Amino acid sequence: MGGYEKGSWTPDAENATSAAYADAATKRPGLDRYGRAGAVSHKKRWLMLAGVAAVLALLVVAIVVPITQILLKDDKGSGSQSDEAGTTQTDSSGHGTGGKVLTSGTNGSVIDLGNGQSFTYINNFGGSWRSGILDDGAQAQSYTKPLNQQWDWAADQQLGVNLGGWLVIEPFIVPGLFEPYENTSTPVVDEWGLAQRWQSEGRLEQNYRQHYDTFVTERDFADIAAAGLNWVRLPVGYWALDVEEDEPFLAHVSWEYFLKAIQWARKYGLRINLDLHSAPGQQNEYNHSGRLGRPMFLNSPQGIVYGQRGLNVLRQMIQFISQDEVKNVVPMLSVLNEPNLNTGIGRDGLNSWHQEVYSMMRNITGTGAGRGPFMVISDGFLGIGQSVGYMSGADRIGIDVHKYIAFTPPFSTNSASGALAVTACNGYRGDVEQGLTQFGLTMVGEWSLALNDCGLFLNGVTDGVRYDGSYNARGQTATRQGDCPYWDDWENFSAEQKTSLRQTALAQMDAYHNFYFWTWKIGNSLRTGKPVNPNWSYQLGLQNGWMPTDPRREAQNYCRSLQSTFPSITGTAFTSWSSTFSNWMTGAASTFSPPTASYAWPPQSIASSGTVPVLAVSTLAQLTPTGSIQIPPTPTFSATFRGEAVPTLGAIANPSYSPGFYVQASGGNARRDLLGAEPVRRAAAAPVPTPAPLLPRASSARSHPRDVNP
Repeated sequence: MGGYEKGSWTPDAENATSAAYADAATKRPGLDRYGRAGAVSHKKRWLMLAGVAAVLALLVVAIVVPITQILLKDDKGSGSQSDEAGTTQTDSSGHGTGGKVLTSGTNGSVIDLGNGQSFTYINNFGGSWRSGILDDGAQAQSYTKPLNQQWDWAADQQLGVNLGGWLVIEPFIVPGLFEPYENTSTPVVDEWGLAQRWQSEGRLEQNYRQHYDTFVTERDFADIAAAGLNWVRLPVGYWALDVEEDEPFLAHVSWEYFLKAIQWARKYGLRINLDLHSAPGQQNEYNHSGRLGRPMFLNSPQGIVYGQRGLNVLRQMIQFISQDEVKNVVPMLSVLNEPNLNTGIGRDGLNSWHQEVYSMMRNITGTGAGRGPFMVISDGFLGIGQSVGYMSGADRIGIDVHKYIAFTPPFSTNSASGALAVTACNGYRGDVEQGLTQFGLTMVGEWSLALNDCGLFLNGVTDGVRYDGSYNARGQTATRQGDCPYWDDWENFSAEQKTSLRQTALAQMDAYHNFYFWTWKIGNSLRTGKPVNPNWSYQLGLQNGWMPTDPRREAQNYCRSLQSTFPSITGTAFTSWSSTFSNWMTGAASTFSPPTASYAWPPQSIASSGTVPVLAVSTLAQLTPTGSIQIPPTPTFSATFRGEAVPTLGAIANPSYSPGFYVQASGGNARRDLLGAEPVRRAAAAPVPTPAPLLPRASSARSHPRDVNP
């Protein structure tokens, strides 16, 4: 496996995709106490980052282990290690004593990135970092268990943030990638189109890697822990593991950066909720599913094929993250983000697919706490109540609901109205409590501070904004309610606006209990050279004073304290949840008996938003489970100090799980994309292990999702 070449990399403006895109690469947010320093100029900012970025030589690459003085194998495969010894002792300046390599530290210690750059680790919550290759002793904060201690799903609170826009590219999160094409005859509106455009320019891999290398770095993970947060929800697309020839995405490379995320999270004591954000065929009609337009996953003549491909992807994820060396860092898997049950996928078909995912997962991992990840499903925008009772008795299934009011008129025209804070305390808290009481582990996997849909590309690149009356999407228009600069011009926010935003944040944190803000950061716009969409950026809020700096402490009982400001608040605490779960909900039961037979896979029919509302599965194309086992790329490591043991890490937790992967039958025509090309799978194959007995399982009898406000 190849590694990163040593030395710095600077973009060549003459070879850039376009002058605007090259310019965009230089315009990243500056650093402050949470990881960015606002006084840094754009040019200096790029020079600081240039030493971090590098070009990967091979498709499957050794992961960069972000620890002090790291040396990776070079492209010729020769290994090397530091001549320095390791130490856990710091000198008066925060470095390792005697010039040794510092391998752990607390507040004030200096982290050397091994590329000529370093930073001082600031964590005022008693956190600690550890750079040992497989050392799970790091602790994000004193109130968060270190990774080598098992999470208590009832007592421990998930204080999380999404890393949106990194491994799944969204226009409103990284607008600078889309703006160069905005005023062309064919604007780029989603990642599918962006990949096509980059491919036509001959810069597909270079542009992807430039984005992956610079948008999120190791420093972001340190900053997230320093912000008092302890979980990261990490959206990935199916193309991390499975791309077919008629799909333009860059295959497999985002998986390399997921491997980096594991090491960075491990180093700073953060846990990862891995989120399959984009499924083959699109599970909703919006750009963050990878491709704007009609969803075809379980919702078209190719719907079962797309569902089977999704199972292939999840199987690889489950096998990898269930390994002992990984499971403490990635203890949760959200198996499908925002399947839109309102306008596309049918509930019966999705229930069947979720059951198949569950059965596959537990056949791989076994059952009970510590055996494989916690499985999380989406409420599909139907509300938690619609999922109560589903797979009751199953081993560790949680539910994720997303809460926004930003896309549903009428909108508040005053930031001090408290509209979202009141809604969260009074309404959304009750939804969450219903889930905690009647379903099990419940989380709000996405939320923001937005009271309306103002923002660059928030609805889409060409869709306009409801609030200012410019909206024109999917045949819909909107009545103007006001102007957006008041909401978007964050550099001129008044003290009153910042206070209101902070109230909105804390009220939601209190109401949701387990939460993940959407999203950690927003990139720069070419229009301004600065971050945009301030109501959606946790990082920008920290830098500018409207996000809480101690979310765990400040959010406690916040809805109750806010009653004096907004007397209409009545929801101040959970009233029916006992703060405990049934044993089967947390993996503590001795046996598990979910009604898998009630949700047999494949289903007899699936819904369709096409001309025929229901499709009989017996008449549809299907793949056959006879393919070779697909194995994802794995990291390789090099010693970081003299005498350090260098482990190896595989890709499969349970090699005895041996059903074949879904592939097209010989001579068949199982899938033909709407573009018309017959696909050829890119994924590498490996020998099929010897079959082994499986656990019992079921068998067959033979509007923007954020527009919905449940």
